[in-house]
Amino acid sequence: MEYWKNLSNIIQAIITSIAIVIGGIWTYLLFVRQRLNFPKVNIDLIIEDKLISDSHRLAHVKVSINNVGSVVLRSNFAELRIRQALPVS
Repeated sequence: MEYWKNLSNIIQAIITSIAIVIGGIWTYLLFVRQRLNFPKVNIDLIIEDKLISDSHRLAHVKVSINNVGSVVLRSNFAELRIRQALPVS
């Protein structure tokens, strides 16, 4: 009987220790670094086009990226590609 009490106390101590470590890691990630998984961003496009000649148009594109989450968005590169959607007659 004494053996089972000691064994259950040891198992309880191990589980409590693991729970405290997991809680500490979660608290560090949430409150200290304030980063959970992925950034949350809003991307807005404002596209204007102007007719230059009968066969050419000028496209002006303004891109606005707003980080609305608590995760840091790190990017050193952005690319915007504009392709011809309809053939110019």
